[in-house]
Amino acid sequence: MSEVENLINEKENALSVALHRFVLLKDSYPNAFYYFIEGKDAPYYLTRIKAILDSHECFPLKCGNKEKTIKMYHIISSNPLYNKYKKAYFVDRDFDDNSNLPVDIYVTPCYSIENLYCTDKVLKEILKCEFDILPSEQEFHSILQFFSEEQATFHSATLLFNAWYACIKSKGIKMNVCLDDKFPKEFVTLNISNIISSYDINSIKDKYPDVEEVSADEIEYMKDKLMRDPTFNFRGKYEIQFFYEFVKYLIEDGNNKNRQLYIKKRTKLNLDKAQLLSQLSQYALTPDSLIEYIKNIA
Repeated sequence: MSEVENLINEKENALSVALHRFVLLKDSYPNAFYYFIEGKDAPYYLTRIKAILDSHECFPLKCGNKEKTIKMYHIISSNPLYNKYKKAYFVDRDFDDNSNLPVDIYVTPCYSIENLYCTDKVLKEILKCEFDILPSEQEFHSILQFFSEEQATFHSATLLFNAWYACIKSKGIKMNVCLDDKFPKEFVTLNISNIISSYDINSIKDKYPDVEEVSADEIEYMKDKLMRDPTFNFRGKYEIQFFYEFVKYLIEDGNNKNRQLYIKKRTKLNLDKAQLLSQLSQYALTPDSLIEYIKNIA
């Protein structure tokens, strides 16, 4: 039995499900655009693909994670029968060395897709479209200034942990734990206008005692590297956690008549944390490299 047949028979495997779906769809939709992703990024990529290709039918195929998406590329590209179909592969940069990945796999220019949601440019569009606040109004600039200050505070509070984790990944050290989507709550209290850091390197060692130790020099070097563009370089799940909390703060500010420090009227915007990538997809940044990649496939 071939590797493809083995994968198709492994129904519980996300990679095999993605391959199975592709095999079933390709003959009925020979001109479709098939894009293989880690799992969470379908809404983001769909809107960009549709905008660039216009009339193409698009099918997202979730592989489960980055490693499996890369493996899917090698499985598909090794079969000449699949060459005639339009296929794309999208993975997050993470803290990995991606220099040896095939050029046919798109790697985000930032840590992950989430980072593309967390800039002041994105917030500007949300203010205009969701809060009805325009650049001609003082509130617009006050909110952006507040955002800049709070994001800088958040980056300062989370820098050490991001640098430590980046060192771990860059050295290829295997961790026996999987990081949560949220920043460790015992390390940082994430309350907008009152972000408090309460950890140091010893706190990290105590929480992850089985992880190989990283030197102070390595961490300082990584801090400098990440701080060149923290919004793009820090772990994306932490960045979007902050961004979610900030926009939620604005919503609560406007809906509380006794507060309204920044938002002077009620809003109907209601964020769902689980659906955030879908809800705010139209506002997220679109890198030029992504546009070029999709056009080259089409």
